[in-house]
Amino acid sequence: MYRIRLIFIYISVGLSFGLTRGQQIGNYVSDGSFEIPVTSSIVTGFNQAKFWQPIDSADYSCNNLYLCNNVAPYIQGFQYARTGNGFAGGTFFHPTIYNWMYPRNRLKSLLQANKVYCVKFYVNNANNSQPAIDSYGAFLADASLDTVSCYGVPLTFLTPQVQNPINNFILDTLNWTPISGTFVATGNEKYLVLGNFKSALATNSILVNPNGFVGNDSFLDDVSVIEINLPAYAGPDKPCIPGDSVFIGRVSDFATDPGCIWYKLPNMTVAIDTISGLWVKPTTTSTYVVRQELDCSPLKWDTVVIFMDAVGLKDLQWYSDNIKLFPNPTETDLTVTFGSQADIGKVSIINPLGQTIREEDLQIQKTEFTVPTSDLDKGIYLIQFKTPVGTVTKQFLKN
Repeated sequence: MYRIRLIFIYISVGLSFGLTRGQQIGNYVSDGSFEIPVTSSIVTGFNQAKFWQPIDSADYSCNNLYLCNNVAPYIQGFQYARTGNGFAGGTFFHPTIYNWMYPRNRLKSLLQANKVYCVKFYVNNANNSQPAIDSYGAFLADASLDTVSCYGVPLTFLTPQVQNPINNFILDTLNWTPISGTFVATGNEKYLVLGNFKSALATNSILVNPNGFVGNDSFLDDVSVIEINLPAYAGPDKPCIPGDSVFIGRVSDFATDPGCIWYKLPNMTVAIDTISGLWVKPTTTSTYVVRQELDCSPLKWDTVVIFMDAVGLKDLQWYSDNIKLFPNPTETDLTVTFGSQADIGKVSIINPLGQTIREEDLQIQKTEFTVPTSDLDKGIYLIQFKTPVGTVTKQFLKN
């Protein structure tokens, strides 16, 4: 028996992704809409928002991001999320106490050198803040950020690539105000940091609520980093067994969903969905078209053909019967075996949300290989095997 360990590319804290060959990332920010809460014994808001970490894990005194939802009012004031149910809040300015927030997000991948990116996030001034300020910025950082110590002081030595204009005070406590800008990447950027990168003296403020909190608390939502010339992406042409479903396009994201419209040829008048990617279940060979027009990029189009493969149905059943998973449930490794030598071209793992979190081209003809699972969260996952006659889907439980 041969053992082949799948090597996956790790590109995000808390979640392992393997990009499909030719796949483009839409929004580089993981959970930019603050929809995924996590629990922790540590009393700090950062541990309530998955993929968002303090800039300095050793010092929480200036890392006071807290996760909010649409359920109840907060001491800072009531607000509804711009999209979804979650948003975040924290202190951007205080005249004497330096406990300002600097939330850090590990990007899904390093940015590409010399490409222009659009950074965008939405801000809302909390009702109970005395001042409104103009000092909101976004800093794209390389690995040197790992050496930064906060020590409870404003990070004035970091220069944000995107900065809200001077005297553009965020006064609105009801509607969400966008802050955006573009920059050219060096190719080493791996983190996004939001915050006020000015000192207390350099922060412009105006009094809006004399009876409120002496500093400024603000809410955040819908954070994105998108290539300004992002191509439309419908995905590669692929086969489909009658009665089966296939996924086309990118993983759904608030930042790209509104700009994507899907059609099924020959009907280019009636859209079938408005989303970055979707599951389709054609009954005959079909061509799908995505129209993409984002705020930061011009109109783009892409097509994908899903062709039906009924001829290989019997052979596909052979693959399904002979692919075995053990142990199932698993804790560390999942071993995949075949009754005899099998031709597997690609293996994909799909999480409970229907998102493809790993995808690896294999092109192997073996009888056994091992999938590492120790980094996966507990839950039920699907594992898909691409064979010469179609795709086989199995299920496993991670304990």
